[in-house]
Amino acid sequence: MPDSIENKSNNHPKYFSRVKDRYLNAILNGKEQEALASITYALTEEWDLLSIYSELISSSIRNIGDMWHQNEITISHEHRASQITLNILTYLRNNLVKTPVAGPLAIVTTIEGDPHIIGPRIIADILLINHWKVDFLGTDTPSEDLLKFIEIRNPELVVLSGTLESSFDICQNLTKKIKNIPDNINVIWSGSGVLKKSKVNGSDLTKAEISENINIEEKYCPNFLAQNPNSTLKYIENLSKSSIKKISTSKLLKIIGSNIQYFRVKKNLNQSELASMSNVDRTFLSGIENGKRNISISALQKISRSLEIDINDLFNPAN
Repeated sequence: MPDSIENKSNNHPKYFSRVKDRYLNAILNGKEQEALASITYALTEEWDLLSIYSELISSSIRNIGDMWHQNEITISHEHRASQITLNILTYLRNNLVKTPVAGPLAIVTTIEGDPHIIGPRIIADILLINHWKVDFLGTDTPSEDLLKFIEIRNPELVVLSGTLESSFDICQNLTKKIKNIPDNINVIWSGSGVLKKSKVNGSDLTKAEISENINIEEKYCPNFLAQNPNSTLKYIENLSKSSIKKISTSKLLKIIGSNIQYFRVKKNLNQSELASMSNVDRTFLSGIENGKRNISISALQKISRSLEIDINDLFNPAN
């Protein structure tokens, strides 16, 4: 195995190829500063940030995975390149990607037993760029714990990433349970394990086509299979527009109730104390916190004043 590795792929777009080759060869050879310099150059040239994520970083790490599968590099080379990629993603998030104050909520995770983090991490950052709030759970999230978390957080979107042979069955079982939660939650499947078993190739599929393709009843199948970053980005952009415009009354009441409870506990108040301070009935307050009681704007104002927060804070998922 040579110390220096050259990228043999020549399928990159012309406007992009030199920087992409430089970046890919840098992470292949463990030269993190050179890789970061390529990213910095792309930013200086005012390349679109989403393109940097989808067409530079994600594409390069896929090429490295292909090289490993073809025995052109060792698993140690692949691990080193992955760690450099994670460092660069952290740099971009800390300096350029900001968590929105408001926006629909997404939960992004790898499934139980899966240690591969880069794909879902890129999706999480793309969501942030598109003004989503994101709970990124990292790797190997236990299925039952994930389902409990989804019920607590009431997201608009759940992204399940799986790269193992067992991924398809786990994603199928999780999605069926997610779809049985009363609120309509969008679900994305991503990762090589899922896509390989799903026999996904070619253009984006409709939900009906996904259902037929993976032989799952339509109401229990994912809304989207993430075939590549560009198609994922297109799906997220379209979903962002609809999710920002639409929110059910039941979901809004759950968000408000969850936020009231969050800020109440943060101020070390019990329900009786907050009810007394806000001049509302304690049983009524309990129903609100459980998302089962409607509430007037005037009552919300009283509660927000008692909690010493802006009323707008009650309409966004608590951190």
